[in-house]
Amino acid sequence: MRLLPPPEGEDPNPMSHFLDSVTELFEHALRDLEGSDMVGITISNEVEVKDRAIRISFRRRDQIMGDMI
Repeated sequence: MRLLPPPEGEDPNPMSHFLDSVTELFEHALRDLEGSDMVGITISNEVEVKDRAIRISFRRRDQIMGDMI
């Protein structure tokens, strides 16, 4: 999945946009899972490959929330 820049007229703050996008992504990806299902998440930058990836180790679905980053 790729995060796109905010549409015209929205808050141009990149951190706000990133956090809102990640929260939406978590909600979408985790909505059909049981609380005991195991999930791991990695977020990386395809353009700036030198940037370090953000990783959330495998844990139960009920222990993962959008504000973890």
